[in-house]
Amino acid sequence: MIELKNAGKMYDVSGRNNPSIFSSIIGRNNSSNSPSLWAVRNISLNIGMGEFVGIIGENGSGKTTLLRLIAGITKPTTGKVRIKGEVASLLELGITFQPELTARENIYLYGVVMGLTRPEIGDRLGRITGLAGIGKFLDTRLAELSTGMCVRLAFAIAMHSDSPIILIDEALAVGDINFEKRCMDVFSRLRAERRTVVIAGHDINNIERLCDRVALLEKGRLVAVGKPKKIIKIYKRMMGKKSERESRKIKRYRTDIAYFRNSVKKGFYVRDYFDRHKDVTKESGYPHYRDGVPFEEQANFIAEYFSPEKALDVGCAKGFTVKRLRERGIDAYGIDISAYAVSSAPKSVKQFIKKADILSIPWPDNQFDVVSCIETMEHLHPKEIDKAIREMKRVTKDYIFLTMPLIAGEGSSRWRISRLPTDSRGMPHHGHWIYATRRWWIDRFREQGLERCPEMEQRAIRKKSLEYPEKVFIFRKNQEKRQNMRGK
Repeated sequence: MIELKNAGKMYDVSGRNNPSIFSSIIGRNNSSNSPSLWAVRNISLNIGMGEFVGIIGENGSGKTTLLRLIAGITKPTTGKVRIKGEVASLLELGITFQPELTARENIYLYGVVMGLTRPEIGDRLGRITGLAGIGKFLDTRLAELSTGMCVRLAFAIAMHSDSPIILIDEALAVGDINFEKRCMDVFSRLRAERRTVVIAGHDINNIERLCDRVALLEKGRLVAVGKPKKIIKIYKRMMGKKSERESRKIKRYRTDIAYFRNSVKKGFYVRDYFDRHKDVTKESGYPHYRDGVPFEEQANFIAEYFSPEKALDVGCAKGFTVKRLRERGIDAYGIDISAYAVSSAPKSVKQFIKKADILSIPWPDNQFDVVSCIETMEHLHPKEIDKAIREMKRVTKDYIFLTMPLIAGEGSSRWRISRLPTDSRGMPHHGHWIYATRRWWIDRFREQGLERCPEMEQRAIRKKSLEYPEKVFIFRKNQEKRQNMRGK
């Protein structure tokens, strides 16, 4: 009865082949829009006479498109579709209904469209109105009936056609328990008459009860075909895993998003975080990430303690600190490794922010009075720490102001790689690689010829000027090197 062999349907979603009147008038070029989309692909399926087959899958899996191919509403892009017998399709229920006509008049109109003669419609009128449950509204204008009543009426007319093949798309979800019971009686009659019925939908309980076989679609491809109980079990397992996976991913990234203001090279952390999770970052639920609240404190601290003319924020994310500093008259710039973060910066500062790496800062030597590096050092691998310090030292005239991840203890050799749970790529859960004692960090900077400024650090801690004052470090170039630099 129905044979599909490697059938596929591709849609041109760019609009190039079917431009709208508006786009034609204004001369819009659609060449940059989205490419073609395969709604279904390589579907091979045979359905015999008298067989009831269900089609299930998540939204967008291609169920309706597959029914359209069988109904002949659309032609396949690839493969072949062979149909033996007339098809009655319940895809757009009631598409020929006229709201100004009565329910009785619409039954005759829709029945003719379904291939019935007026005498045949008259003989079946009682059964049609009985199934739809609208007997007392038969002479009421359709515009005065509810949407559910109209859909049930269209379904009832189609179910009383003489077509040997009936296609149903989500039509069983339009009525109450009594309507559903009446539908089961009709399906029993169709089975006795050896009709072929294909049902697509999400009501897996009814599909399991009615169908002889079930086909499972995923992203336009046929995943499995077989006994209803077995296929529905696969579908539930597939959807359960997807739901669990998505829930776990969203929960993890909503918690971690504040930590991913990164600027390090070679994949030592989840460096494409912003680009892979734009939907999560935009709806993160962190108002400070969207509005830059804690960056106000960072900018206040820089302006008050360093009074710089020119400043650089390393790992600036969307540039909120740069924006606040420039509002205070400071010539501020920023860098971040994330293309998404940089492109999402406020318009007023986008020109002052570059996509760049802390290991290769794109400015000449001695350009800035202060370089800030907040919540960035923890994302570097231990082998990259010294190079990052040298780069910050190279571009600053005076100060480096940063926060660093600490562990308890005072030993100068105490440090460790993060033991936090890892993600699917083996990266630490928060993207944090290194934790060390305060002494260990101080020694790293001193080895690069930088002096610590403990008095300024203590003032910040006492005043609680920052979100994480206990992690604050301030270093500056030693006196001799600053004098040599100024002499030049």
